[in-house]
Amino acid sequence: MAENVQDQVSILNQIMSKFSPSMPHAVRSDVIKKVRSAGQYGKANNSQEWVR
Repeated sequence: MAENVQDQVSILNQIMSKFSPSMPHAVRSDVIKKVRSAGQYGKANNSQEWVR
């Protein structure tokens, strides 16, 4: 039974992947600079971490 369920999940994932957008592997540096310059992100409590 478990193999049958796993096969069904695999088939469903293959079908659904046709309708989903691909995920980017990295964010381009020009996009990061644009977002930071627009003020959508800022440093939290003078730390080095960027937060939303």
